[in-house]
Amino acid sequence: MRRIIALGMILVSSFFFQAGCAVYRAYPGEKLPRSEVAVLNVPWTNIVIDGSPIQEKYVSKIELLPGSHIIQWEYVYLNDVRELKQLEFVVEANHRYQLGQRFFPANGFDGVIGLVADLAVDTALLPLKLFIEESEPIEAPKGEYYKWITEQRTKHIIAGMAPNIVQGHQEITYVPIETP
Repeated sequence: MRRIIALGMILVSSFFFQAGCAVYRAYPGEKLPRSEVAVLNVPWTNIVIDGSPIQEKYVSKIELLPGSHIIQWEYVYLNDVRELKQLEFVVEANHRYQLGQRFFPANGFDGVIGLVADLAVDTALLPLKLFIEESEPIEAPKGEYYKWITEQRTKHIIAGMAPNIVQGHQEITYVPIETP
């Protein structure tokens, strides 16, 4: 019985590993050698590349021919407002790239503290919200949205603008409490 369970776990984990690592070819014809294409890692799959929507689910890498490309995706804010985002970029053969995005709310705190604070406010207002008819959000929340593509080996930004974490926003880290 243990062998059957172990075998089942191996099959399920291999399915999820393969599903999460799917590669989409964004060019016609036969598969080209890796030395002739560029690879763009993407953290989500509801995207359009050069005007063609990616139909497959669980895509994490897109193979592209060298040259100029346009990528589009729909960004969904916490209040369910959706905005179409786009980047134009140029890739070289035999290079790997990474697509990134990050949103910083204008007021309040970022990261875990902001999430807890927003949850506390929403929870406190819940009794009031039950009597008020819910309306569709009409605009994105105030804040800064960043989108960028970097070359993975050199970390150079080839399109868009990444947030300046050091100066603009400090990431939350766990600092040990000093005792006197």
